[in-house]
Amino acid sequence: MLLVGEAEIFEEVDVWDDGDDGDEGKSFCNPVVAQDAPDPGVTWAKDAWYMVTTGQGPDGGAFDIRRSPDLVSWQAIGSIFPPGSHPKWSNNTDYWAPEIHHVNGRFNAYFTARNEKGVLSVGVATSDKVEGPYVDAGQPLVTDPVGTIDPTFFRDQDLDAQYVIWKVDANSVGKQTTIKIREVDDKGMAFVENSVEVDLIRSDLPWEGIVIEAPWMVKRNGEYYLFYSGNCYANERYCVGVARSASIYGPYKKAAAPILQQSAPDPSASVRKFAGPGHCSVVQGKRDMIMVYHAWRADKLGGAPGRMVMVDRIEWGADGWPIVGNSCTPTCETQPPLTSTSSVPRCLEPGRCYIIPEFGVLGAGNEFRVYSGRQAGGTVSLESVKKPGCFLRHRFGIIHLEPSDFSPLFDADASWSALPGLTSGTAASFSLRSVNYPDNWVTVRGAGLEACSIYDKSFKPAVADFLVEPKA
Repeated sequence: MLLVGEAEIFEEVDVWDDGDDGDEGKSFCNPVVAQDAPDPGVTWAKDAWYMVTTGQGPDGGAFDIRRSPDLVSWQAIGSIFPPGSHPKWSNNTDYWAPEIHHVNGRFNAYFTARNEKGVLSVGVATSDKVEGPYVDAGQPLVTDPVGTIDPTFFRDQDLDAQYVIWKVDANSVGKQTTIKIREVDDKGMAFVENSVEVDLIRSDLPWEGIVIEAPWMVKRNGEYYLFYSGNCYANERYCVGVARSASIYGPYKKAAAPILQQSAPDPSASVRKFAGPGHCSVVQGKRDMIMVYHAWRADKLGGAPGRMVMVDRIEWGADGWPIVGNSCTPTCETQPPLTSTSSVPRCLEPGRCYIIPEFGVLGAGNEFRVYSGRQAGGTVSLESVKKPGCFLRHRFGIIHLEPSDFSPLFDADASWSALPGLTSGTAASFSLRSVNYPDNWVTVRGAGLEACSIYDKSFKPAVADFLVEPKA
């Protein structure tokens, strides 16, 4: 077993042993840390997982460190910066988004803090042990007048090169944000001479707003996958996206929709227990890739207990795009052990036909064939079996069955996030969220179907929840 993006390229690092499962064989239920622990950065070292999180503790230390044998049971063991050891260049506020990575025989902690002028900057500290103590480099690694945050480290074994990736915090001044990359030296503490910053992606999809942040890179089957989060961290629109490329420097193609989301409000948390999932680490477990991320309680959005730590499996579609948790939403029920081969049922699996009774109002029967989305990544498209070539699309707020004109607009109108039903919360039913108008969901209205905003006062989840029967 190899830790994607890290252990696979540092052969001297011990990896999760594939022997007796022991405690790692137990079932679990989210959250795995039920207190405020935002922006989890996770790494494997020697014989355990280590996680660092945003913030300062009550004792004045920064960036709590937790240890776990299984990604489920976590024990606090200290902090990157104990009281009195904060970086001298920082003004001792806003310690955000730490990660620990094994670099050239040592452990580097990459993090965000405000400098003496109050500007968010990326720093790095190093230690010969994952638990610390860590010694700061003495100055920021990355700065920008509008701020830089959310650093991550990635080593590419094939290129024999390593990089730091970060966000330029332009949304703080109302501008579009960018994720950047630059090559670092063998110690990971300074940039390679004559290397340059390269823009990887920028906020340009409807669901993202003007914010993309929290990058994490893995390499799979020769492709680079850049996971990131988008929109505002403090509301239910916050989600996880991903972009992929054949080259480390791009160009990157984004998934059309979030691969982890819970964007339908549920103030009572009666169906959707969590909201605003984001800021993930992606690691390789014994069986599957696993995403560790944070989320709010849906009924306590923006309040205590804060952003809790969550864990969910990643599966991969035939089109090469990842699918996280319960059809791209957080799992709420007890899950089988992370060491098992179990998978979570998926809403509307591509390649299958389904009978959807409510869709019969479109006048072409109620049987539909599901494909990977015409705008791919976290999406599906539905073709009428009775009228081959005609796809479910929205136009001017009305749902139609129409043949493709092969335009980008049609492809966007005919692509949907197929999510667990808004009233069931399971794959026993489904709800469709628009890709290019992400507040809009397919609903029954009178004798037809419409795309309606979930924030419309007249919106009722029951009319956006559709029973489905797979056709043999």
